[in-house]
Amino acid sequence: MKATAKLGLLCTLGMLLCGSGYEVASQPTGNQQDPIICLKVHSNDALKSVKQDLIESLHPEMSGKQLITMNSLLFHGDEIKREGTKFLIPFTLNDRGSQIHFQAIVKCSDLNNIEYDKL
Repeated sequence: MKATAKLGLLCTLGMLLCGSGYEVASQPTGNQQDPIICLKVHSNDALKSVKQDLIESLHPEMSGKQLITMNSLLFHGDEIKREGTKFLIPFTLNDRGSQIHFQAIVKCSDLNNIEYDKL
């Protein structure tokens, strides 16, 4: 086999490998079941998880070193919405006389995976 034929074959093989690597790398890595799971999860389930997390866990970004109590929370149940594969749950924290507005972001596929954003 001539050197040019070997080089052409090697280049073709390299391009095929690069193309297949790109195809694999461009596949979404998220859970493909999330949209299906979201159809089965109710907003009340997500709200219950948020309440439990706020009461049972320390959240220094919200209340310093103090535990949050149910009396200091006001949830806006009529404003809960589902966006894609997440629930957005707005609430107000009464902290030392001031009201601070937050939003909990809960994944449908894992109701214990909760993020909080200050609004």
